[in-house]
Amino acid sequence: MEKITNELELQTIQKSRIGIIGLGNIGLPMAKGLIQAGILREKQLFLSNRVRETTEMLSKDLTNFPEVVIAENNDDVAKNCDIIFVALKQKQIQKEFYQWKELDILKKDALLVSLAAGVRIDTLIKWLGNPSQPMARVMPNIAVAVGKGVFGWTVSDKVTIGQCKTLKYLLSTLGTECLVDSDEKIDTITAVSGSCPAYFFYLAEEMIETAVQMGMQQKQAQKIVQETLIGAATLLDQSQSNVTTLLEQIISKGGTTEAALKVLYFRDIIEKAMKSAKNKAAEIGNHFDLL
Repeated sequence: MEKITNELELQTIQKSRIGIIGLGNIGLPMAKGLIQAGILREKQLFLSNRVRETTEMLSKDLTNFPEVVIAENNDDVAKNCDIIFVALKQKQIQKEFYQWKELDILKKDALLVSLAAGVRIDTLIKWLGNPSQPMARVMPNIAVAVGKGVFGWTVSDKVTIGQCKTLKYLLSTLGTECLVDSDEKIDTITAVSGSCPAYFFYLAEEMIETAVQMGMQQKQAQKIVQETLIGAATLLDQSQSNVTTLLEQIISKGGTTEAALKVLYFRDIIEKAMKSAKNKAAEIGNHFDLL
């Protein structure tokens, strides 16, 4: 049954024109991921970064793929696409939506998918000026660049069941997706997965610098830390044990790991950090809701 469902979703996707506006750290990897997934047909993926010349420069590695169409500009995507991923900063999205509203060029049943942190669906709809426009909000993370993205997403009540299934399928080809029922939960996902790669990289950076201070060569320290963290993440992914059990397997009474963790007890810091990230997302939402 799942195979049949996926085939039906694929058929639906292949009848749709998909647009990506904004070819930065998220938009461009998403485009590459959709192409590599092999689910698109010829001239189905429209790419834009405001003007054609900039789009061609940023997507030079993709222009030879038959699936790709280099749009003249963002308005061209709005006119022609059925699903539009808007990978722009908050103020840029506001500017685009205001322009589409003024020119009345957006396809009325197109699914708009905002990737901007903090901006709530009600705010996006207000900027667009059309309460009937299907709207989704997605919180991605930077791991989409290696096909391991995590996407929290929510939708307006004008998004159809079919559009939900299509978006779910597209996001699942790029990593792991999680549908939630409110903007507040998207703010939580922002703190958990959106910002989490930065927590991970920060830990790696500090470990490398300390290893160098303790006498290791820079390249050697980087390699050991990198492979250790990859190995630990792989074990967490593949093990039948939960996190607590994995910790217990490493911590020996009176051993080196126990000594380290007595110093490294930072549960309160992690809690404060993640709550701070969530509160900032809500603050951003409050700010843009007033504009």
